Amino acid sequence: MTTRTWKHPKTGIYYLRRAVPADLLERVGKREEKISLGTKDPVRAKSLHARALLELDERWTNLRTGPKLLSEREAHEMVEPLYAWWIDQYRDEPSRQAFWRIDLGENLWPRRPPGWSLQPNLGATLINEAADPAVGARRDMAEGCTDQADAVLKQRGVVVDKSDRRKLARAVAAVMQRASLSHKTAAQSESLDVGQYPIAPQTFPSSAMVAQPYGTAPTTLPPEKLSTLVEA
Repeated sequence: MTTRTWKHPKTGIYYLRRAVPADLLERVGKREEKISLGTKDPVRAKSLHARALLELDERWTNLRTGPKLLSEREAHEMVEPLYAWWIDQYRDEPSRQAFWRIDLGENLWPRRPPGWSLQPNLGATLINEAADPAVGARRDMAEGCTDQADAVLKQRGVVVDKSDRRKLARAVAAVMQRASLSHKTAAQSESLDVGQYPIAPQTFPSSAMVAQPYGTAPTTLPPEKLSTLVEA
C-alpha cells in the first residue's frame, strides 16, 4: 500500500495509511495503520506525513525488538515533551489550572509505613481516607500519569515490565509537577516558556483542560477519545 498522504473523502482530513508488515500483524492487532495528520492543508499534511512515517517506523522497530529495560534518563526523555503540552493548555489563563495539585504532586505515590496493614483500626482508617478529597485527587493524578505512560509506550511500540512502566509514570508526574509549578509562577505575572509539542496522544481527562491540544505532531490527539483520529 502506498505511504503517500490520503485525504478522507468526507472530512477532507489527510491521513497516513500503511499496511502492517506480516510479522507484526499479531502484535499490532490490525492489518493497516491509519493515522490522522489533523489537517486539511495539503502542504502541511506532506510535512506531517513524513514525521508520522518516521514515528511509525520507530514503533515497528521497537515492537520487533521486544521488551527493553528503561533507564530513568530514558524515561524522562520520553515524556519531556509533555511539559510544553501542559504549559500550553493554560498559557493564557495559568491560574485556571486546577487538575494538577502541586501540594500532592511532590509525593504522588506515598509509601505506607511498615506494619501499616496490621493496625487494629485499619477499617476505620480506610474509611477516613476514602472521605478525604486529597486521596481522590491523588488517585486521579496517579491514574492520569499511568495512562499517559501507557500512551507513550504504545505510540512508540516500546514494551517494558511493570517496574519500568511505573518508572515512566513517575517521570510523567515529574514533568506535570514542574509544568504546574510554572503555571503558578505565570499566574503571578511571570512569563512561560514553551518548547516542542509531545509526540504521543494525551490521556489526561478533559476536566483538566481549558482547550484541546494542538501541535505539530501528527499523532497528538484530544484526551477524550484516542480513537477519534486513529481508526482501526
